[in-house]
Amino acid sequence: MSHSRVGIVGYGVYIPRERIETATIVREREKKRGKELEKVLEKVRHGLLLREKSVAGLTEDTITIATEAAENAVRMAGISPNEIGSVTAGSESKPYAVGTIARHVASFIGVGENTFIADLEGACNSGMQGVGFIDSEIRSGRIKYGLAIGSDVAQAKR
Repeated sequence: MSHSRVGIVGYGVYIPRERIETATIVREREKKRGKELEKVLEKVRHGLLLREKSVAGLTEDTITIATEAAENAVRMAGISPNEIGSVTAGSESKPYAVGTIARHVASFIGVGENTFIADLEGACNSGMQGVGFIDSEIRSGRIKYGLAIGSDVAQAKR
């Protein structure tokens, strides 16, 4: 079996419903700017065109968000979770000191027992590192399907 052709057969997204106005974030973060604050707000409003951001709800964390997205990806791919040979989860906001995000997600979506799991840590790129690991495992012939996850929540106090 040739493993030279590797691609994405499904992807999943989950965006929390709760929102916060971007102006609220900017005002809090930039309050020391004084008179310049309104200029910063205008740059955000008109430069980024960003009015609000999604935030995790009180019952949501990195694992619940990752699980929702993983279920959507598997559904789109049209495969059984038992066909997944490897699960990686990239995040910089682990909810637990012990226990991996990847293990929890794999368990929740029904991935089999003989599956490689790994959490990857790092700002911004750990989810893509997982894509690279999955790609390598498929090319080596070790697995047929893998699941690479990137999931984060804000670390600021509510």
